[in-house]
Amino acid sequence: MAKNRENTFGDVCRVFAAGILLPIIAIGAEGSKSDATFVFLQPETSSFWRTATNSTMTIPVYHPKGAAKANLLVEGMQYSKTYYGITAQSVDIELPAPANERTENVYTLTLSFDDGTVQTAKLGAVRGYAKDAAGVARCVIPEESASWKKFKYRAVLPVPYGMKNLTLCLNGAEPQPLETDGAQGWYGLEGIKRNDSLDFTYELNGMPYALSLVGGGDGFFFIMK
Repeated sequence: MAKNRENTFGDVCRVFAAGILLPIIAIGAEGSKSDATFVFLQPETSSFWRTATNSTMTIPVYHPKGAAKANLLVEGMQYSKTYYGITAQSVDIELPAPANERTENVYTLTLSFDDGTVQTAKLGAVRGYAKDAAGVARCVIPEESASWKKFKYRAVLPVPYGMKNLTLCLNGAEPQPLETDGAQGWYGLEGIKRNDSLDFTYELNGMPYALSLVGGGDGFFFIMK
């Protein structure tokens, strides 16, 4: 019977990166220079490690010794898709493109191998890129505008590195803890109705902070019969 093991895509990539450094050092000692390699040394401190750069991507699949195939489950807000029977060293996936704020999402990727090994990763798909590589940003002017605190139905919130004890109080109810692991990335909220009030508290670098948001609607409707 296979023994259950659990790790993350990040762990696998860090091991892979460490394996690259050894031959680089050896080659350097001989007076030669290796090809350039891009390596994240502290992935937990950067949003880029947990941000999808496109709606279509290739996910590396590092099969543990003894594992023949895997299934990949991709789950997000109002989204779920499974890729079955992966035997190759990678799998191509396609996510809904984040064309606007209401289609942004946070996805949990779970690789389950037939030997019991489970690997997980979380990616944010946010509006901030364009197909021609030009940056995209939403501007709200002035900075005192109430629009800064409004969002419709769902929101993808940036999570800074080292955030602790994140809680959410919805419409004055008892504060509920939200799961974060201290790494920089994204947190997804959905099911927010018009005029819902959301009060967040959290700690960062030993200091307490608070944030308030409100659910926005689609504007004013006047219906005549």
